[in-house]
Amino acid sequence: MTRKYNWDDGEIPTIDVHSTKKHDVLREYLQQYIFIVGGKPFQRKSLVLNLIDGFAGGGLYKYNGGIHYGSPLIFLKATEEAAFKLSTLKPFALYANYFFVEKEKLFLEFLKKTLQTKDIRQDLIKTYFYCMGYLRKRLIGF
Repeated sequence: MTRKYNWDDGEIPTIDVHSTKKHDVLREYLQQYIFIVGGKPFQRKSLVLNLIDGFAGGGLYKYNGGIHYGSPLIFLKATEEAAFKLSTLKPFALYANYFFVEKEKLFLEFLKKTLQTKDIRQDLIKTYFYCMGYLRKRLIGF
């Protein structure tokens, strides 16, 4: 079976415009969630998040002559930015666990390399989990 997006050869695939819009929604949702749950009316000083990307892919795409972040990097950047903004308003700490599930070994290896080279604040990231396999099998065992 041919996959629409492929990182097998180390090349970055081109993303479709509808997927970039999906990523915009994901980014905005994560940031708003952290602002709302971490801020008023809850007034939490910290927040623990477990984020699961069941179809992680390689994390990068080509788009409009540049690079577009995939959902793993959106998870990381959006939570980082939201936690930083909230911490400028009040004492706040984000403790996040990121689960990246990908059935293709080469895609997962590409993602690992990508995450090592991107500017991500290590003080905000508590744990990465990389899982090779199918999401359904990883979550419910079949």
